[in-house]
Amino acid sequence: MLHQLKPAASAYGEDFKLTELSRTTTSTINMKQSKKSFRHESLQDAETIQALLTSVARGFARGELVFSDDEDEIIMRPEGLMDLKVTSNQEENRHRINIRITWQIESDNKKKDKSLTVK
Repeated sequence: MLHQLKPAASAYGEDFKLTELSRTTTSTINMKQSKKSFRHESLQDAETIQALLTSVARGFARGELVFSDDEDEIIMRPEGLMDLKVTSNQEENRHRINIRITWQIESDNKKKDKSLTVK
């Protein structure tokens, strides 16, 4: 079954929302860090994937990416230099494209506590 992207109201213009999500959300908290993940898999046509990638691009442009469904939400705020990895492969009749973007966020406390010492 194809899932449909539907326009969603936003202060930043028209964003898109997938209906009938198949998702996995995991939350783990330990002493040093908080880990939260959001995963979505579905069968989509090229036009729907283009609309979703456009929404991701808009999120980068406004400095905030929001991934959500009825049960959970992850808000990411990209900053600084980011690592981009693009891979593609063709194996017989199966073609694949992977796009991975990663960045590190420094907490406000780490930024304030840093001091320079020169001897």
